[in-house]
Amino acid sequence: MKEATTRQRIAEAALSAFAEHGFDGASTRTIARRAEVNQGLITYYFKSKEALWKEAANLVFREARAMLEELAGQTSSDDEPDRLGAYIRALVGFMARRPEVMRFIVQEGMGGERLTWMVENHLKEIYENAPSLSGDAKNRPHEFYILTGAAALIFTAQQECRQLTGLDPMADEAIEKHAQILTKLLT
Repeated sequence: MKEATTRQRIAEAALSAFAEHGFDGASTRTIARRAEVNQGLITYYFKSKEALWKEAANLVFREARAMLEELAGQTSSDDEPDRLGAYIRALVGFMARRPEVMRFIVQEGMGGERLTWMVENHLKEIYENAPSLSGDAKNRPHEFYILTGAAALIFTAQQECRQLTGLDPMADEAIEKHAQILTKLLT
């Protein structure tokens, strides 16, 4: 169990560092320090920085996939606005728990092999399974980015939100309010 815990702690620290500094800016020394492990354990568990980056991506996207699967199992309503509202609430909750996800994606969003890998291994499936807001396939790209961006930005930019508005977006009541407002706007 200790080995799995150490491996996961390293992957969590890597996710945070890659989200904050990007692949090139995140050093394995910083990741080891954040994980509170010897730097040699990174090479032991992951062999390369690239493999560690992929494990960090796998870690967070497994969580996203599990959240979506759980939602699918709970959502039995034939009412499309009810299903969309449940999806929005789940997505907002996930983004609040994992604000580094959008930062991680944006760090790679300019292109390259890691973005291609992330799209092929994780993002394409999430995109294809995201609900439609209008039912019109031509609108799907716009709807996907409106939905994910609106769900994530307040948490991704939480420090800015606190300074600008005085609101703590990480407070339970703020997360719930964000989900309510977004649901009202989009359903």
